[in-house]
Amino acid sequence: MTQNTNWKNVEKALAILTGKLTPQQILAMPVDTLARRIEGATLRNELLAVNGIGPETADSILVYALDKPFFIIDNYTRRILHRIGFELPTGYDQLRLLLEQNIPRNITTYQQYHALLVEHAKRYCTKIPQCQHCPLSKCCQKRIK
Repeated sequence: MTQNTNWKNVEKALAILTGKLTPQQILAMPVDTLARRIEGATLRNELLAVNGIGPETADSILVYALDKPFFIIDNYTRRILHRIGFELPTGYDQLRLLLEQNIPRNITTYQQYHALLVEHAKRYCTKIPQCQHCPLSKCCQKRIK
């Protein structure tokens, strides 16, 4: 992974992979699977290096245009998770990694989760919430700021 590359990019890729791959998993993993994971991390770092592209935009491009599994964190996701009672890390990547560790790493799953969160936030968990019609009302702690 370090041959013919800048060490800062290697460190970024390793940070993204930390906690997701043990040495045993790397040894057992097919080379093409490992390459796809490294490629996704490299693409994300390249997108983030473009002026004006932040983590949410980079992850949206990766998920919807390039079929790379990165969970998109947007205001809708934060709002819903906060209101139903989760304590959220403040940083984008901390929350993204937390969700990626708890939701199967699959592009279709990530796309559907994100789309469902957006739809739920637009219908029910709006800035002025529509709790009386919300399908999550029984489990929601209704932490409304």
